[in-house]
Amino acid sequence: MTQRCTARWLFLPAHITHIYARATIWRWEISSNRSLTASSSCTDGDSNSAVVERAKSAALAHVRTMLMPSPSSAVQLDRDSTYLPEVWSLYTFGVVVILLRWAVRMRTVGLKGFQWDDYLSGVYLFLYSLNVAIVQITYYTGGNIDVTPMQANSISNSDRIILRYGSQLEFISWYSYPGSIWILKFMVLFFYRRLTLGILHCRTINFLFFFCAASWVALIVTVSVSCRPFHHNWQIHPLPGPECTFRAQNFWTLVFLNVLTDAALMAIPVPILWNLRVSRRRKIAVSILLLSGVFVISTAVVRAVATIGGRPSVININRWGFRETTIGLAAVSAPIICPIFTEAFWRGGPYNPAWRRESRWMELQARPLIPREEPGFGTWIGTFELNSLEEDEREFFKGMKTARVGEGSSMNKMQVV
Repeated sequence: MTQRCTARWLFLPAHITHIYARATIWRWEISSNRSLTASSSCTDGDSNSAVVERAKSAALAHVRTMLMPSPSSAVQLDRDSTYLPEVWSLYTFGVVVILLRWAVRMRTVGLKGFQWDDYLSGVYLFLYSLNVAIVQITYYTGGNIDVTPMQANSISNSDRIILRYGSQLEFISWYSYPGSIWILKFMVLFFYRRLTLGILHCRTINFLFFFCAASWVALIVTVSVSCRPFHHNWQIHPLPGPECTFRAQNFWTLVFLNVLTDAALMAIPVPILWNLRVSRRRKIAVSILLLSGVFVISTAVVRAVATIGGRPSVININRWGFRETTIGLAAVSAPIICPIFTEAFWRGGPYNPAWRRESRWMELQARPLIPREEPGFGTWIGTFELNSLEEDEREFFKGMKTARVGEGSSMNKMQVV
């Protein structure tokens, strides 16, 4: 009962927004119908449906303005026509990657075979969607980073309310964005744990779990206490200092802990993972994961340099942050999606990664043996060795043929140790 009530409280803002939007549309429809009745003689060919459509369009525009308000021209916000299309393209790509990951896991292990990294990908999708919503809204609202102290003193109260709203969303992203980055790290660790490891190796992975968790706590503490009092994170008038608007200390802490944990995820397990007694294909998948970590680290460094060294703005911060999260998602999901490029994945029936190898083995066993009576080369020593080898092979395959006729053609019964 408590969980049900908690879920209702979590979705309460969405319900309120939906009710307000429907009420606004209903109010505009009533007003449009009244205006239609009052001025029916002046419409000159305008149909009732056209007036209602215009009213609905105006209502939707009003709701859109309510959810994504923009300050007046007194606040000079950065505008870039390529910004939102790029963000939504990256978001679409990320969602496709997650859906492909789920599809591959459903095909290979089934829903009952899902592991912790698969469930964490759902948490990542939630944070990823929250980030793109914040990016969309703050593009129109701006934040306290987009105004100077002089502008903050001269703008209207309505502009301050809009900027405060954008600053609050931008501050929320300082929890959702690092959360999505660290979710990817834990997905990698659970992927490591799924491999066959010894006790010493498991202790190393457990240490990495603890290290990543401690680094995330350190980052959250930095974000929460570096700007005091707490409400200065979204205050507009008077405008607080750069530690509450640009938050350079958060960027430095983020890039340091991010690069440090990524390097640990790559460096420590390398000798362990490469010496595992697993298939070459799985080693290649792990190598792809480790090499992609280098690219992720490079992206994090470039993002920090471009953000701290560039012109401070909401667009500049959010653009590079969304690029980093998308690249990290693709890098972490690459080894999981690899089976989609194999022939066994698209074959009907239960998934068998060794299907191609077993089919080749059965083909070789079914091939008839044609013994050579007279070797065409060699001395008498070479002929003796060749004939002896062929006799051994003949006896081997003769025994295999007898076993296959007597016991059936099952693959497991044809194996010889």
